[in-house]
Amino acid sequence: MLIVEPLLMSNTIAILISVLLIIGAASALFIYWGVVYRPHPRIRGALRVTGLQDRVEVLRDRWGVPHIYAQSEEDLWFAQGYVQAQDRLWQLEQFRRMAAGRLSEVMGEEALELDKLARVVGFRRAAEKQLDYMDDPVRMMLERYAQGVNAFLAQNRNRLPLEFTVLGFAPEPWTPVDSLSIGMLIGWALSKNWLEELVRVGLYTHLGPERAAELLPDMPVENPTILPDQGQALAELSRVLLQSYHAMQDYIGLTAPGLGSNNWVVSGSKTISGKPLLANDPHLSVTMPGLWYMQHLEARTSCDGGPLRVIGAGIPGGPGIQVGHNEDIAWGATAAQADIVDLYVEQSHPQDATRFRFGDDWEQAEVIEERIEVRGREAPETVQVLITRHGPILNALLSEREQRYPPLALRWTAYEPGCNFDAIWGLVRARNWEQFRRAVGKTVVPTLSYVYADREGNIGFMAAGRVPIRQAGCGLVPAPGYSGTHEWVGFIPWEELPQSYNPENGVLFTANNRMAGKDYPYWWGVDHAPGYRARRIQEMLNARPRFSLRDFQEMQLDVFDYLGQTIAPYFTLVDPKDAWERRAQKALVEWNYRRDNDSVAALVFEVTLIHLLDLVFGDKLGPFGDEYKGVPRWKELGSAFSYQAAVKLAELLQNEESWWFGQGMTGEPRTREALLALALTRAVQTLKEEIGDDARRWQWGRLHQVIWRHPLGGLRLFRGMLNRGPFPVPGSPFTINAHHLDHAFPLQTITAAPIFRMVVDLANWDRSTFITCPGQSGLPGHPFYDNLMHIWLEGEMVPMRFSREKVEESDPLYHLELIPIAEGR
Repeated sequence: MLIVEPLLMSNTIAILISVLLIIGAASALFIYWGVVYRPHPRIRGALRVTGLQDRVEVLRDRWGVPHIYAQSEEDLWFAQGYVQAQDRLWQLEQFRRMAAGRLSEVMGEEALELDKLARVVGFRRAAEKQLDYMDDPVRMMLERYAQGVNAFLAQNRNRLPLEFTVLGFAPEPWTPVDSLSIGMLIGWALSKNWLEELVRVGLYTHLGPERAAELLPDMPVENPTILPDQGQALAELSRVLLQSYHAMQDYIGLTAPGLGSNNWVVSGSKTISGKPLLANDPHLSVTMPGLWYMQHLEARTSCDGGPLRVIGAGIPGGPGIQVGHNEDIAWGATAAQADIVDLYVEQSHPQDATRFRFGDDWEQAEVIEERIEVRGREAPETVQVLITRHGPILNALLSEREQRYPPLALRWTAYEPGCNFDAIWGLVRARNWEQFRRAVGKTVVPTLSYVYADREGNIGFMAAGRVPIRQAGCGLVPAPGYSGTHEWVGFIPWEELPQSYNPENGVLFTANNRMAGKDYPYWWGVDHAPGYRARRIQEMLNARPRFSLRDFQEMQLDVFDYLGQTIAPYFTLVDPKDAWERRAQKALVEWNYRRDNDSVAALVFEVTLIHLLDLVFGDKLGPFGDEYKGVPRWKELGSAFSYQAAVKLAELLQNEESWWFGQGMTGEPRTREALLALALTRAVQTLKEEIGDDARRWQWGRLHQVIWRHPLGGLRLFRGMLNRGPFPVPGSPFTINAHHLDHAFPLQTITAAPIFRMVVDLANWDRSTFITCPGQSGLPGHPFYDNLMHIWLEGEMVPMRFSREKVEESDPLYHLELIPIAEGR
């Protein structure tokens, strides 16, 4: 008995523990199902929806692309809003809160500086003004899209995606201003000339006009002397604003270094099919979910009376598409890099800080009190925004102790009259070159470089966007806002924007390179890409008489690096004694200049390049950037500067001696050979510390990697569920297959990539292909959350089905019918 009772008791305890564990596991599974899987939308069967006029079919193919078939255009935009909310509701909410400066309400202090930026720059204020300038059909387009989003919200208040549950809030109804403000946010991400103005001021003040002009040859020595008495104060202000802005960069996601793109088109005389081929691969930030969303839209009857059929990709948050094709034409876009933002140094009244001098008068600024609600705080953050005739004063982004700097106003073309969705409205229904030109001619921001092709065999190129004409100066550095001598006096007429139609050689391409030659009558800007990608595209398009669709796909994956070809051969001048250095030198000298994942030479080159940039420029730039293992970070100066510095380095290496080769602290000169030898020595040391002393493991893909990070992926509980990666990726900022990273230590995961690729075959729309990443859905645990990721990593593409017949061949095919119901039922 004494033995049996303890045995029974121990068995009972074991049973109780097992039962508790089972209950705990079941509860965890139930919570996981309720939080993660229950919000997944229905994509099969039928749904009754308030607000539709007629039935709408939504066919999702095996890749998760929605093919929407509506009877009317009004229902088409409604259904697009509904379907985007099904797949990307959290992303819609995140984007509109970023644009409105309302992230702090749900994210707390960590988003406050970003909210301040959004309130000061005024993305939503600019969007609200666009409401006054849109045409009635465009207004209908935006309103019906918003109604579709809201119809989904009304049906799914108790089935919101995981992010809303974790953060404990529900989204407000969608409005047309939300869509417009997201457009402003995207436009801002591709309109960063103001950052380069700040960089130029800092470089001019620190290095002096002659050295700064050597580093930035497009900046004449005399330009910065516009404000000779305020140079030092402006340099300090520039440094503070750059630090403030770059502290927010990683969180924003849309402002990563290297935002750009490639596109090209060839006529039928250059293709196997006899019809044009068009390729496009935008390079934007690597985010989870991805920035691009593929969609196919059809209405039996459009506002024009005929059918509307269009397929392509866009950034979620508004109706229409940005790149793709309709029944008659195809188009792709890249950033045109025009200078559309200017900074003005204002002069405030000694007794009234809200009045600013202009000529002989003192003008009253518009004063806006922005109240930012911050989660975890009892009282809101208040920011006073002053808006002069030129735009908002950026000093509101600074702390109180930094308000001693001169007022700096920002003028941006987005503040001017116009509406971006007028361009999208016209673009999706354009039938020929002239209609296409008139449509993209209505673009406000950002400036874009379009390539065009149509079924008749024509090809074209046209720049789009509002580009200012300046009274004086070029907008390279801040101008005196009080003098009245540097005002904008108009904009380049859309008919006179750079464009080309049916060139004799049958080839057109853009890669964020210089827009026009010196004979172009208007100022465009200098913040363009170095041109290595454009040079490679040109070389490959001239290399063969005919191209197939597969040829274009392979071109998009090309990783030949012209910068490497320019710099690496100089290492034949070095005579290293160390065995490791000789091995590194051998890799550089025998390199094929390709940035492949398994390339040892590619990694040796990148690490050596960073040390060269440090030795030539970094030790002479003084206070810019903190340090990691003795190598200054370039991020604070902006990605454009690091790219310009790399190009300038290639130019300097043509000389045996240069002031830039010398030691920055002591001024002791160095020869080119001594510089190269020291950089190689440091590079080998870094590689041994970072990877180890097995040189076979010094492969580019070990340090050049991609991670898709979700905004909540930093939380340990959700990291594995929400994030994906790291994965090795080939390429560099200077290859066609462009992956962008800061030229700095520690080597980070890439910040921007060709996250969408498209090749359009004008001979047969159904042969066209695309790929986006990581997936079509933004819902964790959904089959379409990351289903395209490994296809993208392998460099493959999937069909871009356009005909109903080909769409229905998809296996599996998910068929959803949206059925209208009367209000109140």
